[in-house]
Amino acid sequence: NAYLEELRALGLDAGARARVAPLADTDWNAAWREHFRPLPVGNRLLAAPPWDVPATSERLVLVIEPGRAFGTGHHGTTAGCLTLLEAHVARDRPARALDLGTGSGILAVAAARLGVREIVACDSDPDAVAATEANAGRNGVAPLVRAVLADAATLVVAPAPLVLANLLAAAHRVLAGRY
Repeated sequence: NAYLEELRALGLDAGARARVAPLADTDWNAAWREHFRPLPVGNRLLAAPPWDVPATSERLVLVIEPGRAFGTGHHGTTAGCLTLLEAHVARDRPARALDLGTGSGILAVAAARLGVREIVACDSDPDAVAATEANAGRNGVAPLVRAVLADAATLVVAPAPLVLANLLAAAHRVLAGRY
């Protein structure tokens, strides 16, 4: 097969039993949407995609289109961060927050919807910054969320009483001194 030969020419050995077969053309964008439904999080929040926003809800609805960024509320770490954020804001009422590695901006948007009045949402991925800006606008909190393209390790901003960072442990180790 020509494709396997091209791989071998590049020095990539797919193995003797590798085969190339056609893959049915699927609308992958529509396929993943089937699994992204409104999700209650914590006591007051509901994470919902723009194509499935409930007409009414007793919860604060976070309308999140992740685009190519992480963060819909469905991953355990995101849901955990949202639950802790909700409790922290209710208890301490912080006026400012930093969201490091913001991804889709779900934590920044939630913070604003819960009452935090100024959030700096930082990510080193331009797609994530664009997703954060779009989601802040979608949720009516764009004036409260400033999305910046920057490395959290070198970000220069005023300290904030609340730091949000749904990151891998290795990133927390690198950033721990800055927290």
